[in-house]
Amino acid sequence: MAAEGGRLRRAKAWVVRAGENGEYVKHNLRHGVATFAWDQLPDLGTYANIDELKDGIDVLTPGLEGNRHKIGSHAGQLWRFRTKIKPRDIVVMPLNDRSSNEYVAIGTVRGPYQFDDAQEPGTLHRIPVEWLDTRVHIPALDADIREWIRKKSRVTVRQIGVSGAAVRLVATAVPALSGDEAGVQALEGHAMPEGAITHAEVLRYERSSSARAACLQHFGYRCQVCNLDFEERYGEIGRGFMHVHHIVPLHEVAGIPNYRVNPIKDLRPVCPNCHAMLHRHKDRTLTVEELRELLPPE
Repeated sequence: MAAEGGRLRRAKAWVVRAGENGEYVKHNLRHGVATFAWDQLPDLGTYANIDELKDGIDVLTPGLEGNRHKIGSHAGQLWRFRTKIKPRDIVVMPLNDRSSNEYVAIGTVRGPYQFDDAQEPGTLHRIPVEWLDTRVHIPALDADIREWIRKKSRVTVRQIGVSGAAVRLVATAVPALSGDEAGVQALEGHAMPEGAITHAEVLRYERSSSARAACLQHFGYRCQVCNLDFEERYGEIGRGFMHVHHIVPLHEVAGIPNYRVNPIKDLRPVCPNCHAMLHRHKDRTLTVEELRELLPPE
């Protein structure tokens, strides 16, 4: 786990748009890819360097002949897509159609660039991605990351140039919750998965990333039991990390029609240790106040 965390800290985060108006979003989510719609060009692997790619764009793209500024801009994006985005990097894909321009999908790159001319137009240039969350509310993200995502330019590929972006994006896409509070229960006859839930046969209740974000915005990133702030304790790596505890466990409200979590009344930020202790008793969940009373005096 420590090695995995180290790789994530070294990972880069990228905004990769799925067409000018999000026309390839559904394809990318369905097929687990990020794409670059530039069908005029062949496999980008045929170009030895960016100068060769510029020449290819100049020759093969109608309307750009001789426009070195635009050719250079497009070549830079394509070259980043082909060579700079690496496995384990994080991709943010805006869902920028009219109904969802405040949402993004967040995923982990699972392999190198590929070219597949058997795919539908606009999706030949592709990178395999495991989508961690396909509808993250942009206001739930940290302000500096939001700024990079909401930049008005039509640049298709842009690195998010802020510290710890990959770690922070994953923390939002996969909230650090566990057991019943993560909304996961083993089906009868199946063991509870250890750690990762991907591909596990489980029943999963829906969680609201926006409710989680609203809770943390209201209370802050400090444990409501023991007062731990991960950024104060661990520095940059701890920034933006905190469990969110459901005062009423999700499995108790899952059957209530139209139930909506109130992020101020129903949720509390707690550190992982305190979160585990809140659920230590099998017969009931301790309250935040009860667990706080059990702590030794400072």
